Amino acid sequence: MLLHLPAVAAEARGLIKLKFRIQALVLVVFLGLVAAVAAGPSNLKWFGAAWVAAELVRLTLYLVFVVPELDVPRWAVLRRFLSSGLIASLGALAAWLVVRRWEGDSFLALLFAGFAGFSAGGIALMLPTSRVIRQDIRDVVSRIR
Repeated sequence: MLLHLPAVAAEARGLIKLKFRIQALVLVVFLGLVAAVAAGPSNLKWFGAAWVAAELVRLTLYLVFVVPELDVPRWAVLRRFLSSGLIASLGALAAWLVVRRWEGDSFLALLFAGFAGFSAGGIALMLPTSRVIRQDIRDVVSRIR
């Protein structure tokens, strides 16, 4: 979600060429990383790491090139990204711990992992560091009503 919002904002501002250049560069980076993974002792973890690295490149390019075009302070955007990243990280950690504990073999392990991740994300949303996200959620809800 963090990557889709700047992409949509770029389209709304008419920055299609810039968005295309970013997408093309990220595709080249991703294909290069996948080729490096395929050349070695590849497994799914390294492929996942290549995907995450390419997405971090995309996020960085959006922050550097698109955000200045949106008339929004970089710090305000970065605060929201960091807060959202904390929430997602805590949720992912909780889910990973459950799957690791139960070896991830059963449907119940996956069900409890999803519940643990959702619960940890909800708890992280209540942390003081997530205040800006809660405020944004309230603003969106008030505009919908």
